[in-house]
Amino acid sequence: TFPVFYGGYQKFIGVPYAWADLETNTSAPPITYPGQVQEVCLAPDSDRVWAPPPPRLAAFKGVVSTPGTVVEAAWTFERKLPLDNQVLYARGPPVMLDRTLAQQFYQVANGDRDAVLIRGLYPRAWRLLGNGEPIANYSTDAMVDCELRLNGFGTPQPWWGARCGQVLAQVDANNYDMFVPCDSHGQGPELILVSAQVARGALASFSKFVGGLTGVYVVYVLAVGSFARQFTTNLTQHIPYMELPSTHRLVRLCEDIYAMRAAKEFALEERLYWLLIRIYRSPAVLFEFTRTTRGDAMPERPRLIGDRVVAGGRYGA
Repeated sequence: TFPVFYGGYQKFIGVPYAWADLETNTSAPPITYPGQVQEVCLAPDSDRVWAPPPPRLAAFKGVVSTPGTVVEAAWTFERKLPLDNQVLYARGPPVMLDRTLAQQFYQVANGDRDAVLIRGLYPRAWRLLGNGEPIANYSTDAMVDCELRLNGFGTPQPWWGARCGQVLAQVDANNYDMFVPCDSHGQGPELILVSAQVARGALASFSKFVGGLTGVYVVYVLAVGSFARQFTTNLTQHIPYMELPSTHRLVRLCEDIYAMRAAKEFALEERLYWLLIRIYRSPAVLFEFTRTTRGDAMPERPRLIGDRVVAGGRYGA
């Protein structure tokens, strides 16, 4: 391969006021907000000089002078979101040089001709998805024609230039009428990019913080899983301490501890505290300590006298 034109360092990216301003002669694509449609205009001059060594220059001239040689336009799209698909690659359809185009291309490389016109070099409109490769010819099947010329021929630092648009009428290889969309920005290569809608605002910030959609999914699963485990893990181990028949003795013991603290009987308070700890350390002692006054292990319920409910009194040890 012989790359000749590099662009992208000098560019203009704008948001058209309306789809009709792009003059595609097609209906507007479905979008949510205007910023999804962008028009990109590259500078007409290549970002790199073209100074191959003599052997490679001779090989280049031999290739472009051969009918059947293929010319392609390749694009690299860089964006901020989504984080897991920030760089996209796309290629235009291969354009095969016929005998006339091959001769004209050779003449340009040899300094005998100003420019060569390549018709249908790449699609004008592209759809950039969240995942997957760019989709060409989105909303319009318009192709871009480019006029390639070798500037500064015979100088130590020549460079290629590209004037791109759509040929409206062509008389011959040297006379044609071209519509240039980027006429106000140097007449260089132009693209229309229609981006898929991505999350913005707080969700986008959180997605960027955790590493994209995959990070959001992992954090969500971990958070929900941790929350669910709190209510489902080791439920049987909570039964001896949560499902007690009667807690009156425990409540009285705790009240006595607070009473001793208020009376500044700290030695007695400590003894009662360690008594409470020993009760909870032994499930068997806790079970006996929480029996009802009748010795039952069933939970206490309010007593019924006739049609009235009588609350149970305070049970002693």
